[in-house]
Amino acid sequence: MSNTDINLSVGKHIRKLRMQRGWSQEELAYQSKLTSAHLGHIERGEQNPTLETLSKIAGGLQVEIQDLFNHTNASIHNSSNLQWAWFQRRLERLPLEQQNEVLRILSLLFDMLEK
Repeated sequence: MSNTDINLSVGKHIRKLRMQRGWSQEELAYQSKLTSAHLGHIERGEQNPTLETLSKIAGGLQVEIQDLFNHTNASIHNSSNLQWAWFQRRLERLPLEQQNEVLRILSLLFDMLEK
């Protein structure tokens, strides 16, 4: 298998994992601390990503780096982990005062549910 074939195969698999999460390239790029243009080149197999870049993408997708190469048995975390990651990302984007308000509201909701 040539480098071009490997790049294309890995890029397609990254795209598949991203789409399974319902994420745009911009969302995965944000989670991976990459530019969306760079991620687009990788997904299209136009660039040969470094191990550091692949590690960032794996981290963004919440998979092990080897899962980017194992196309038949990729480790996709359960939906509750994905929901938690979504919530955490949204919360981190808010100013601290708003984060505290969201957590106060959640605490009230949990108190209500426990009664």
